[in-house]
Amino acid sequence: MFATAEAFQDVVVRLSVLRYVITSNTERGKNDIATDAENFFAGLLNLLCGWELVNLNVTEYQNYPAIDLGDKKHMVAIQVTAENKVEKIKDTIQAFYEHGLRPSYRRLIVLILSSKRAYTTDFESLKRDLDHLDIWDIDDVFKLIERNLVQDDLDHRDYKLIETLEAFTRTQLPSIVRSLSAGFGTTRGGLLGELEVVIGHPPRPCRRFIDALHVADAGEEAVALQAINDLYVQLKDFSYIGTRQVLAHAIQYSIGSDEFKQRFPYYYDHYISDHMLIFAPHVASHHMGYLRSEVFKEQVGGLQFRDWAMPLENSSFMSIRLPLRTLDVNLFYELKVFLANDIEKLRSLLVDLDFRHLD
Repeated sequence: MFATAEAFQDVVVRLSVLRYVITSNTERGKNDIATDAENFFAGLLNLLCGWELVNLNVTEYQNYPAIDLGDKKHMVAIQVTAENKVEKIKDTIQAFYEHGLRPSYRRLIVLILSSKRAYTTDFESLKRDLDHLDIWDIDDVFKLIERNLVQDDLDHRDYKLIETLEAFTRTQLPSIVRSLSAGFGTTRGGLLGELEVVIGHPPRPCRRFIDALHVADAGEEAVALQAINDLYVQLKDFSYIGTRQVLAHAIQYSIGSDEFKQRFPYYYDHYISDHMLIFAPHVASHHMGYLRSEVFKEQVGGLQFRDWAMPLENSSFMSIRLPLRTLDVNLFYELKVFLANDIEKLRSLLVDLDFRHLD
């Protein structure tokens, strides 16, 4: 049950961050901000309610009238909006009928992505022949998640609902927040657009990973576990998600010492040791635009500042390393091997800081 509660907390915090970003944008006069979040909420509610919502602004035509999301099988229609004025809700209901949408839908939901007001209007009297007319905000989504989790628990957790929602928000929400945050602050996007949107799961026993290191005794186990904890803390210190993304990218696209020696047999300027990871940042940046390339160089510089990347002499290559001299291993190399160079797992660990992959 602890893991379930922890996953629920992650979902709540991530959606709260999204609500803050949308509210902040709305206060600055950007009232169309909700359009960027329509696909996200379609996916979230489909997982949560078993619906088959599609974004009508994509599947039908842009600026679809009255509603944004629709599921004709379950006859559910949703307007996604950052506006919380009563006039907006009334206009939505009126447009819903004026455009002849009632035959296709029995339920209309107005999903307010900021916060509902203390309305005095009796919306129930406006629903006409609809079975349900709901005015939701993010808090109502939280309540719906909680109710469905209770049901899932009664059903012996057959659907693993909270794990599904946690994985969805973890993978989908950071890019949404960065997109919504763009345009505020610096020319590279707002602060929230660059900051991490993760909760993180710090290392615990890391039993499977430590066993894979083939350590000799309890003392070496303690050294390995401390190194993993130190890595988590240092990654957490990187406020900007881009540097962690570059680290995951560098590890995935690095090559080992044997392959490097085969591909570059005439390189003798630097000792190439076993378990070394070698990365070519000049290749990675080749197809980037100037501004993105400059940011990428800064992020690679951040890896050098941590001594996680070291230029190979007289070349454009870099070694990617986190040496544990007590155990004579390169921790980054061991992580790459242990996670089978799976980019999703590498990103989850190094970018989202989900160290449960090592347990």
